[in-house]
Amino acid sequence: QEIKISSMLSSLDILNLQESRPGIFKTYKAIQKMDGWVTGSAIAEETGRSRGLESRYLNYLADDGFLLKKRVKVPGEDKATAVHYKIIGVEE
Repeated sequence: QEIKISSMLSSLDILNLQESRPGIFKTYKAIQKMDGWVTGSAIAEETGRSRGLESRYLNYLADDGFLLKKRVKVPGEDKATAVHYKIIGVEE
């Protein structure tokens, strides 16, 4: 289980994301509405876009320090894992 943690984001970082990457910002706004750790499938259901596209956007947000990312073992499966995301700074 790997969690990437970076420094807290400023309001300017979020405004810059909104202006420069509106599609990714829609993903960010969707995850803000949800509680705790969420999957790409849950975000896709919220935005009405494909899970593959949302997974790409979620990975971008995690790589740029907007989200935490972790892999969780899928119950009943030997090697399967699911990727979960959460906004940095949101308590569990």
